[in-house]
Amino acid sequence: MALGIAGCSDDNTDPNAQIGPNPKLPEINQYLFPPMHLASVVGWKNDEKPAVAQGLQIEALAKGLQHPRSLYVLPNGDVLVVESKAPDEASVKRPKDIVMGWVESWVTSGGDT
Repeated sequence: MALGIAGCSDDNTDPNAQIGPNPKLPEINQYLFPPMHLASVVGWKNDEKPAVAQGLQIEALAKGLQHPRSLYVLPNGDVLVVESKAPDEASVKRPKDIVMGWVESWVTSGGDT
């Protein structure tokens, strides 16, 4: 419903003013912290599984992975998993590294991997 109301706005902006060599740009917004919408980390509980289509089954091949990103199945059936969390940096190089680490702590599941 909100989308429908937003579509009925009384905005008389000329669409042709938004393109070309000199488009009308929106005002710049300066933020101490830019607006962010971060997803919460939610793990699977013990013995919890996603729902699959009838006739299919799912089972865990490994447990305790912190940040699995890519899977590759070898010809012999072995499965390689790439985890993406990098090791912690030994020192802070820039002031924004402190803030970046703080924000990343909200969206990571933790762990040492």
